[in-house]
Amino acid sequence: EEVGSCTYTLSPSIPYRWHSLENTSLRMAHNVPKGVHGILIVDAASAIVKGALQKGDVLTKIDGTQLADDGQLTLRGQELIQHNYLLRGKQLNEPTVFSVYRDGKHLSNDGPNDPPCVLKDLPYICPRWADVDHQPDYLILGALVLVPMSLNLMSSKHAGKRLVATCKDWCLKWQEEESDETTKNDSNDNSSKKLGWGDKEELVVLTDIFAHELSFSYSRPWRRVVSYNGTSIRSLCHLKDMWLQSCKKSDHDTNAASPATPTTTKIETSQTCTNILDDNNTKTQLKEEQQPIPSFARIELEHDDDIIFEVSRAVAAQRDIMETHQIAKPWRICGKNPKYK
Repeated sequence: EEVGSCTYTLSPSIPYRWHSLENTSLRMAHNVPKGVHGILIVDAASAIVKGALQKGDVLTKIDGTQLADDGQLTLRGQELIQHNYLLRGKQLNEPTVFSVYRDGKHLSNDGPNDPPCVLKDLPYICPRWADVDHQPDYLILGALVLVPMSLNLMSSKHAGKRLVATCKDWCLKWQEEESDETTKNDSNDNSSKKLGWGDKEELVVLTDIFAHELSFSYSRPWRRVVSYNGTSIRSLCHLKDMWLQSCKKSDHDTNAASPATPTTTKIETSQTCTNILDDNNTKTQLKEEQQPIPSFARIELEHDDDIIFEVSRAVAAQRDIMETHQIAKPWRICGKNPKYK
């Protein structure tokens, strides 16, 4: 069926992060007896495991298969393999029984009140397959090239240590959990529960800056884009929508500034040169008032100064850049590859 439809069913994600229990001091700190063997759970996706795994648990068995202190298990006699094999080999939505050692008791999620966990493919804020079977997504904003962050892009030699470290921190967050920032901001509002990613769907990165008069003195790409005109960026598509709104507003302001009807003033022969100059100054002031107020696009970068463009100039520069570099479209945003389900 998959061959005929040219699709590929993804394998379930590992819904937890773990640490080996080979260190004696670590075992003593977590009160793990000598006869208990397994791995230490340091974090878990609560939306998937639903209490079957908690931080500080010792995962001893998966579907009845015993785990060693280094996370390995025996396969086909004497062969050793990491326990991830047991989960990666499953189908999506296939149940899994976890056996843990918690607070001095051995527990399993195989009862009527604690059913087995149903494994799923967990989304990553930095996609693993961002460049498979299609061209990378991009957005040209004035003279800037912006793309969504992916694991492959993170391994680029141009990505600095700060950018990589920030993206790795985001990758350690489960989508459904509350972030530290959410807890601080909403400490007085228990009814507002936000995702661990906040409202983000992906991370947006500035990867290149075209040489143009518009971008003069802006010379440090490979920075994460945090906000646009003070609004936090959820995704590349969200940034594109905000940019288009700025372009429409700039066009509207320009069209709204229609020339006013000139005021005719009869100049008598006795009028002095000073009066004529005053009249000319008044006309000049009227022309200045008729000019539209320029609108600006402020792109806030993480660990760097903001980039500010005047919108109408940025639109003209974007048109010149696309013509010079033979770029057909100012953006290409496809989203997740539909062939991978």
